[in-house]
Amino acid sequence: MRKWRGTISFAERHIVLDGDPFRIKDRPQMRIPAEVIDAALGGTVILMMPPQRGKTLLAQLRLARNVSIEPRRALWYSKTQIDARSLSDAKLKPLLESTKPVQSVSFDDPDKRGRGLLFRFHGGPIELLSADVVSHRNSRSGSEIYLDEAWQYDHRCISEIFMRGDGYGWNRRQVIPTTAPDAGHELDVLWERSTKHEWHMTCPDCKKPFLPELSDKMTPYEAVTSDDGRYNVEATAASVELLTPCCEKRWKYSPQVLKAMNNEEDGAGYRQTNLNPSPRVHGFRFNVLSTDPWEEVIAEWLRALNAKRGGDPSQVREFKIKKMCVAWDPAKERKPTGEIEVGPYSLGEPWDQEAKDENGRPYRFMTVDVQRNHFWAVVRSHAVGGSSRLVDRSKLLTPHEIAAFADRHGVLRNEWYEQRTPSGQWVKLCESRVFLDSKYSTGGLVPRICSEHGFHAFYSYKRNAFKHSDGIHRIYDEGRMIDPFSGTSRAEEAGKRVLQFYFVADAAKDRMEILRAQIGADGIPMWTASQDCGDEYKSQMLAEAKVKTFGSDGHTYEYKWKRLQPDNHYFDCETMQIVCASMAGLIVGEEVSEVEEKR
Repeated sequence: MRKWRGTISFAERHIVLDGDPFRIKDRPQMRIPAEVIDAALGGTVILMMPPQRGKTLLAQLRLARNVSIEPRRALWYSKTQIDARSLSDAKLKPLLESTKPVQSVSFDDPDKRGRGLLFRFHGGPIELLSADVVSHRNSRSGSEIYLDEAWQYDHRCISEIFMRGDGYGWNRRQVIPTTAPDAGHELDVLWERSTKHEWHMTCPDCKKPFLPELSDKMTPYEAVTSDDGRYNVEATAASVELLTPCCEKRWKYSPQVLKAMNNEEDGAGYRQTNLNPSPRVHGFRFNVLSTDPWEEVIAEWLRALNAKRGGDPSQVREFKIKKMCVAWDPAKERKPTGEIEVGPYSLGEPWDQEAKDENGRPYRFMTVDVQRNHFWAVVRSHAVGGSSRLVDRSKLLTPHEIAAFADRHGVLRNEWYEQRTPSGQWVKLCESRVFLDSKYSTGGLVPRICSEHGFHAFYSYKRNAFKHSDGIHRIYDEGRMIDPFSGTSRAEEAGKRVLQFYFVADAAKDRMEILRAQIGADGIPMWTASQDCGDEYKSQMLAEAKVKTFGSDGHTYEYKWKRLQPDNHYFDCETMQIVCASMAGLIVGEEVSEVEEKR
């Protein structure tokens, strides 16, 4: 009979990583969670930790230990089958093949060992599955279930997967190595029910524990900003210190100081913060202040704040859920609704901060919401960095009125040029800053209007982002050439093409909401309407809001944009204005390098 051995002692005896033996002293935040996983019969253990800090490794070490000492059927879930294959090829398979005790219990016949997404061993196979596949969630069972990066899973996936272990009763374990989810996600609800053990560091002087947090008091720095209010990241981050709340002493980062603060012999370690948890639900969390140089942490935080100031909240979200491991709650980042931001100017008043292109033409856009027998239009001027002012707004009746409205306010349109397509065909394209919403265009009406008057077309699309040819994800797609008279006898007429741009409406609304809450260097909100914009405009700008929507279980929730009144046309026009500013590069930090990236 094999002698019982815990995951950590097994790993320190048999596991070699990158040529060095595994040592738990290099990962002090992993010791207690590993011991709890070993003992958590019938329970769930959540490892809410930053990327590349050992949470997934710990779960894999547990698998290797089980195969060698205590065989049992295990299921490992990733978001997609591609994620599962990547985990198998890059991590799990090399670990199992390099561990001698695992190889000693492997089948001699290669065909019996399994491959890819199934590893067979005497007494307990390991199967890698996808949480996106319904049959994987509902037709597999195992005594140990691992949910890798469960923040990505769709609604109710976690509870469906957990049911696959019900038949094992007290002999089951459920382990969730993950970073933080959005507020209201199924994982967030489960975390709030857990023991919520938080990693506490200790003051090297007085030896009293404290919870490391990113705040003006605990991580003070001397802000160095530019004229537009954005941080000089390197200069500001270099001044950061960590203030221990017990004795209020300031500490500059050094590896020695960080090691002393994480010394378990001096009192560093996990402390339970939820005194009334659900039975057998254990949660462990730490953030990067306990593992990374503080200058690097603050530098990343300042870059996220600079992007937010330009209207892009995505980097703040990524920092909070990945680095600080706290749920992202958009309600805490936005200004309460009920009023719109009004600036000290009138419609049509010149603005000396308005940006201009290399030809001296103002970055002034006109966006149009198309209705059955009329149009709603907004003209707005933009400055570099995300600031903007309302130039005019109007309800128009004909396409000719749209063109005249654009010309009256100096909006670029109807400048045609020739371009060769990849197939070698020469076509005529238009340079324009007038955009018409074409989503509900009937019979190709909007593309034909665009062709006649020299406009572009917009089309809102439900997705996270669009990947461009340079590999960057953005909230808008690259322009697509469409024949405005396709399917008619006038097809290919004059070789004209209209550029149509797809965009993510909800993401644009989020950015507009952030900009409306930002104050510029002049003390004026970065997004404003004029003093004489009118009651109709004000009413329509309050026609949509992001509200909390609960799931069918009454516990999980998410924030969704909801129309509060029928007429939201000016709101739609202003949403398209955000996309225009992003396309022109006027909104700082509008690029998203990865979407739904695996943490």
